[in-house]
Amino acid sequence: MIKDKAILVVNIGSSSLKLALFSINQGKLRECCREKIVFNDWGGWQKRLEIIIRTFFQKNQLEHIDLIVHRVVYGGKFTLPVKVTAAVVRELEKYSAFAPLHNPYNIIGIKLCRKLFPFAEQYAVFDTAFHKTMAVKAKVYGLPYSFYRKGIMKYGFHGSNFAYCTKIASQFLHKEKSKLIICHLGNGCSITAVKDGKSVDTSMGFSPNEGLVMGTRAGDIDSGVIEFLLRKNSTKKVFEMLRDKSGLLGISGASNDVKELHAISLGKGKRAERAKLALDIFTYRIVKYIGAYYAVLSGCDAIVFTGGIGENAWYLREEICKQLAVFGLKLDMVENKMNKFEISAKNSSVKLFVVAANEEMQMVQEIAGRLL
Repeated sequence: MIKDKAILVVNIGSSSLKLALFSINQGKLRECCREKIVFNDWGGWQKRLEIIIRTFFQKNQLEHIDLIVHRVVYGGKFTLPVKVTAAVVRELEKYSAFAPLHNPYNIIGIKLCRKLFPFAEQYAVFDTAFHKTMAVKAKVYGLPYSFYRKGIMKYGFHGSNFAYCTKIASQFLHKEKSKLIICHLGNGCSITAVKDGKSVDTSMGFSPNEGLVMGTRAGDIDSGVIEFLLRKNSTKKVFEMLRDKSGLLGISGASNDVKELHAISLGKGKRAERAKLALDIFTYRIVKYIGAYYAVLSGCDAIVFTGGIGENAWYLREEICKQLAVFGLKLDMVENKMNKFEISAKNSSVKLFVVAANEEMQMVQEIAGRLL
């Protein structure tokens, strides 16, 4: 039985649900247990979520929950964690259109937890918050300036994990001031340039659709292509295609799963060629962004790979580092294949790290002080 102060972290992503339970006893924070569920389809999602949370609660023999911390992807005007109230929920509902694969489900999670745990305080932590340190020149699009005044700008995402990876990498480097390029690679992907612990630039923008080629998202695309597509298709159809049917899935025609595509690419025939092309494009876009951020930072102390793909797809890390050899990167091939924490060779000019994503730990640390 957990009789201390209990904190439940609810992290709902575009293709998964992560639950983590922490306790605070005599001022010390401890992780008790966690669970991850991957969804292949979102049908009946709300009911399934309720069953999953109830089962998690019962399985871990919980007596109570004192505090619930939610990951919310698009924070809009919110740049700090906020206590969830009815007014906050109404404000977050306005943002659902900007992150349709995330915010609607984040809000469902908040409302469900209010129903299941009516006496627990709830807080929201925002993916966009970490990037509030970006300079205006990195946030403003090449649109009439009036749009920026209305909030049309780069916000960035995956902030909690970028903050966590920044802390881990900086501790290992033993440097208070460092230049990092962090690659969060999963179904959703983004890369962030971090200087002295602060976000300088990031690949995702106003929505999570900008930047890298992702599992089902197109990433960067010429606005002229969108204009062309809209001549014969509805707005809804075009943007569903860009968000749900593009990226690795759209290029390969087979899957949005990197592991599956890698296996297919080792075969023969057109299917294998398409799978290889999808992975080549995916890798190429990552290399381009790392190269750009190396220039923005005027050098780099370490490159961090995180997220499901970043942590496990050693063959992609190998290819990425091979293409970045011009910067003096040298990979330890054995350590890389074993997905070790440090995968750089001793004579590499840039450290290379693999950091297991832990958004839940970062989120709870941001809020835990309220119970200490």
